[in-house]
Amino acid sequence: AVEDAPFLDVEMQVDGRGRDQALIFRTNVDDVLKAGRSNPIRFVREAAAGGLKPYVLVRGRLEALLTRALYYDLVELAVEEAGGLGVWSDGTFFPLSAS
Repeated sequence: AVEDAPFLDVEMQVDGRGRDQALIFRTNVDDVLKAGRSNPIRFVREAAAGGLKPYVLVRGRLEALLTRALYYDLVELAVEEAGGLGVWSDGTFFPLSAS
């Protein structure tokens, strides 16, 4: 996965629900970060499989790719909003669509 992203998110903690929800991720090098404006979640269309690959900004321009298991956990948290289907974290809505 190094060619894809320098880090992997290997654990996700969910605090709260809905708009008050906070998603906290731990990377494979033990960085802990809360998804939000400073650490946005983005989705990229995966050409080969046609699915979406989720990334969370760690710092600078370095991102962590969510493991497949975490991606499925993230999708389970999705809610319908005016912007479509997505997840909330730290007051920010992240649509489940390619950026």
